[in-house]
Amino acid sequence: MKNYIRALGFVRPYWTRLGVASVAAALFSVFSAALIWLIGPLLFTLFRVSASIAPAPSSGELTRDMSWLATMKESIKATVEGSLTDPDPTLTLVNFCVAIAIIAFLKNGFNYLQSFLMAYAQQSVMRDIRNQLFRKYQSLSFDHYHHERTGAMMSRVTNDVSVLNESLDTVFNHLVADVALVTLLSGFLVLLSWKLTLVAGLMLPL
Repeated sequence: MKNYIRALGFVRPYWTRLGVASVAAALFSVFSAALIWLIGPLLFTLFRVSASIAPAPSSGELTRDMSWLATMKESIKATVEGSLTDPDPTLTLVNFCVAIAIIAFLKNGFNYLQSFLMAYAQQSVMRDIRNQLFRKYQSLSFDHYHHERTGAMMSRVTNDVSVLNESLDTVFNHLVADVALVTLLSGFLVLLSWKLTLVAGLMLPL
């Protein structure tokens, strides 16, 4: 535990950049999920399956489903329809294409931002640790170098610092982005059909 606390000391000067990178990673997940959500309505419009984004559920279906899920699904559908659909199918298709292009741009922009800030923080932490190790090695006596293996000292400067760098990336980058993306996509699946989501969840381990 003491080593983890010492490692966090090197991260402390870059908390602001790491925080912004984490927010950017979360927004990247949000726009990634939104991009996936729009694929269905785009296909309906492209192939003109229906004039609306999705067939409206009957009263019996709404009764069988969880009412709050059905209400939320209808609310999201109404919001998208009101923003993007038009009596002219061609104009509706153009609206969807423009919306998807904007969302894709924002998604990639936030992905670049979080990658840039994370790379800056990671490289800075590695530089600080290696500089401190170098200063420590310079202060050691010749007798220490006589008993210490050169390979072990080089491993601390290269391999051990690289492992810490990968841990930093996992904690502040992938953990935030992956958890947010899985949560959002799981929510979308439940909204589309909580029964099929339950069946898929039970079959997934097998």
